[in-house]
Amino acid sequence: MAIDFELNDSIRIYKPAAEEGTTSASSPVLLEWMNLSVRIGSGRTWSFKKKPADSAYILKHATGAVRSGDLVAVMGSSGSGKTTMLAAVSMRLTADVQGSVLINGLFVNPTQMKRLSGFVPQFEIALNSLTVREHLTFVAKLKGVGRAQMESVINELNLEQCASTRISHLSGGERKKVNLAGELLTEPDVLFCDEPTTGLDSFSALAVINTLRKLAVDSRKAVICTIHHPTSDIFECFSDIILLNRGRTYYQGPTVEATSFFESISLPLPINCNPADYYFKLVCDSDGYDNVDSSESLAGESRNRHEVVRKCQRENVAKKSLMGPYQQGDVIDKLCRNTSHACWPSQLYLLLHRGILDSIRNLREYIIVTFLFLITSITISALYFHIDPATGGQTSIQDIRGALFLVVCELLYTLSYSVFYVFPRDLPLVRREVGERTYRLSAYYAHRALLTVPKAFFESFLFVGILCGCVRFTAVAGAATYVGMATVSAVASLLAVAYGKDLLLPS
Repeated sequence: MAIDFELNDSIRIYKPAAEEGTTSASSPVLLEWMNLSVRIGSGRTWSFKKKPADSAYILKHATGAVRSGDLVAVMGSSGSGKTTMLAAVSMRLTADVQGSVLINGLFVNPTQMKRLSGFVPQFEIALNSLTVREHLTFVAKLKGVGRAQMESVINELNLEQCASTRISHLSGGERKKVNLAGELLTEPDVLFCDEPTTGLDSFSALAVINTLRKLAVDSRKAVICTIHHPTSDIFECFSDIILLNRGRTYYQGPTVEATSFFESISLPLPINCNPADYYFKLVCDSDGYDNVDSSESLAGESRNRHEVVRKCQRENVAKKSLMGPYQQGDVIDKLCRNTSHACWPSQLYLLLHRGILDSIRNLREYIIVTFLFLITSITISALYFHIDPATGGQTSIQDIRGALFLVVCELLYTLSYSVFYVFPRDLPLVRREVGERTYRLSAYYAHRALLTVPKAFFESFLFVGILCGCVRFTAVAGAATYVGMATVSAVASLLAVAYGKDLLLPS
């Protein structure tokens, strides 16, 4: 679609040109955010008298719009509020957010936004022991997506060659694509990407951005991504840019119009200079726009300029989709009904299947832990090998009590502390998948408890078996003593694991 421009009072007014006959299978989507502000407090003072905590804005009065087919870059220095803005617009921020977010002119809630959009985090969050196809199959089944759609996403992102490769063996660019593929399974109309080029070389970073550009143009998706410092090739891939510093918007508009905008305020682009470097320096340099007067003027002009652009964009989307504002609610409902997640039993089954695969492929770690467990049981057996309950006496009773105490402590604390090794590894994955409503937290808790049962009984029966074979706890040794001690120890171990989970799992 061509766009005409007219100059009017230093503000670019966008007018949709005549349509060239190109149509899109999906209805256009216009995402808007108005006056978004995020404030954080500095904490309470140690005083009996309540005092209002000092607060600071990490995002202040951000306003903007993105429509289908746009690839927008949110640029700024570290701590400028890029990730906060992305999380606030995607309605995935748990902090106090002020302002409004609209889709096609209608307000949406966080549940609707999560169904309408996909969010790709900065760091890759997936089980490294799974292959690419196994990971995507797991996500597809949980989100109610068919195998044909999954294979289509794999082909679209050129992941066929590494589909059978474990995620731990992938390159950085391939890991980014796997994360992106997981979000594209449900065909979201809006895609948020947080620092998609972090940790990549220039070639891999350009490949990832080209993939996002292809998704935006060919699939008619609205793509917003944060980026720290793009190269000139990457910068030219973006249709629009947003410049942030200290939580405030200094420029938002088409990439090709940024030069003329800065020229209009007497800041021309130097010859043979990377535009991204120049704009970055203007916004962040203390000698440029870090003073109050200049920053207020630039931010004010950018806001006024964008109000006109946003109004024209809304009219254009409403016109192109051939529907009035009163019909836009049907579009929201249709898009929100597009996803059907798996039921709770299916979630439990899929989580168990993934957990068993992960345990089998990390069998070496479990063998090492079991070997250390055996050394402990043999050491305790050697210490109490001399016990003879048949002789009676206070000494034998105290020795037996000491041995039983060590048995209980070893089993309880070993399995209880094992939670502190397992859950920190799982917690980022759980927070993301539960936050995205991929599955319920109760399903994850149940699958972890079920996976722990075989381990608890195996270790308890093995540990108690070695002790009962070396230490005489009763005058007449028998199977009843062994089974009773092992069963009680296993149940106590399961309770210890449950206690550890309550300490670490989010409520």
